[in-house]
Amino acid sequence: MRILKLQHDDFGFRGEKVSLNIHQKIALSFSVLTFLLLMYEEIFHLLAELFHVVFETVENILDILIEHFLETSTHETQVIVFYILVPLIFLILFQVYCWLPRLYRVLKRQLHHQKIEMLAQWHVLPLTVKLEWWLFFISFFSCVIFFSF
Repeated sequence: MRILKLQHDDFGFRGEKVSLNIHQKIALSFSVLTFLLLMYEEIFHLLAELFHVVFETVENILDILIEHFLETSTHETQVIVFYILVPLIFLILFQVYCWLPRLYRVLKRQLHHQKIEMLAQWHVLPLTVKLEWWLFFISFFSCVIFFSF
């Protein structure tokens, strides 16, 4: 993994190298966590709506194909589509069920490695930078709590 390093001289300071990687990772993690905490209902609604649109699209395509090729009535077409979609949905759910443990193990391993790397980079930071991050987090969450109630 490549870490972008800049000299303090680039910003008008003299001295040691600063790694922007830890700042970027903290900011990204903080942004994603905040987004998930504040927008969980909208995210769930968006995913449910996406699933519904995909399901309706597949159902309409099957309706049109079955009515055209098999020349069936509306009721017969609906029954055929239902018996096609139910096993398909169960097959997809079973595949997701089989895939989740592997996904969990991979994500757990990656999260552990990222945690170790971020902690190592955090321990190297000077105290003033650590205080700046903590003040930022405390201020942000105070504003979120204050303005959300």
